[in-house]
Amino acid sequence: MPQSLQNRLLARVPLGDFQRIRSHMQLISLDYRKPLYEANEAINSVYFLIEGVASLVNTMADGSSAEVGTIGNEGIVGIPIILGDAVAPTTVYMQVPGEGFRLDASILAEVMDSRKATRTLMLSYIHTLGKSEYDGLLGPPEEQGTPHKLRAY
Repeated sequence: MPQSLQNRLLARVPLGDFQRIRSHMQLISLDYRKPLYEANEAINSVYFLIEGVASLVNTMADGSSAEVGTIGNEGIVGIPIILGDAVAPTTVYMQVPGEGFRLDASILAEVMDSRKATRTLMLSYIHTLGKSEYDGLLGPPEEQGTPHKLRAY
């Protein structure tokens, strides 16, 4: 499989749109604890991981922090850009080192603005993430529908 297609979301981008962004992507090494973006700051780049895992971390008012999600080669680091927001609500850093493609956030935004298929793909990815988190809170399918078994993560 070509290296760029080792990211499962990137592999589903329509060919014409992929060719449009490919020349703007930069393959980079992502070391352990490397920050990809910080909470309450502008998101300048999005990342399509090939290897490794990024952690989304939320910091509370008292200074404590909690991991609220992870992203690997199935998706994209930079979800707020897909939703039209340029400021990060969470800090994201590499929890497991690897490599991935960095893309200027404005390039992705331009492609999504002009290409419905790519916009729909990215929004579908977010919808799937949301559904996975919701299903995780409900527990296994055989336990779903039993309110006393809702999980708090």
